[in-house]
Amino acid sequence: MTKETSSAPSATIFMDLSAIKALGQERAAKKNQPSHDETVPQAANVSAVTANTQKKAPILKFVFTGSVGSGKTTAIATISESSYFSTEVKPSEQSVLQQKKSTTVAMDYGVLKTIDGQDKFYLYGTPGQRRFDFMTPILTRDAAGLIIMINNTQGNPLEELDYYLSLNKAFLLKNPAVIGITHYDTTSQPSVDDYLTVLNGRGIPWPVMNIDARELDDIMLLLDTLVMMVEYS
Repeated sequence: MTKETSSAPSATIFMDLSAIKALGQERAAKKNQPSHDETVPQAANVSAVTANTQKKAPILKFVFTGSVGSGKTTAIATISESSYFSTEVKPSEQSVLQQKKSTTVAMDYGVLKTIDGQDKFYLYGTPGQRRFDFMTPILTRDAAGLIIMINNTQGNPLEELDYYLSLNKAFLLKNPAVIGITHYDTTSQPSVDDYLTVLNGRGIPWPVMNIDARELDDIMLLLDTLVMMVEYS
């Protein structure tokens, strides 16, 4: 999946880039092969868009999750091309109010299409407040992958990562994830290596990137990486 942009990605990716290149070449080769229609995710409640009389554009659902203030809402707003909406309200918890003026209480939602129209992605964001954790299994139902976003300046970021890995343990047994670390320019501690240590300790060496949720190229890199992991896992 690619989208035309004018600047180079500012995110830093920590994974085997040669493997990604190989996967990209394999993906390109597969474009000329016939494919079966994709099943539409229940939660999306939409129909596939017919690309031609014989093939429908694949529809995939991805979920952004993570701590309060990690940039989930901003990321979805940054990358969505249409149908974006958010359920942000003034926080009722004083600890959250000190961090931001509004927060998601139900979900965020956006839609992204690739330039060639061959793919269509439905993007969902979970609330960051833990009292709304019951929304997570609802939103991840039928999703293809997870983007876990962590604010590197708040509390104990490594504990936050561990928390969201545990919260989504059942989902992650069958589906991949990528980790996006925000506000890394403000503080680089914990380091990316520290995050990788947490992942390796669980036996899940997923990609870790430091990103800016406001930068289109950064969010596209997160999603591109996750799409490749889904297609070739």
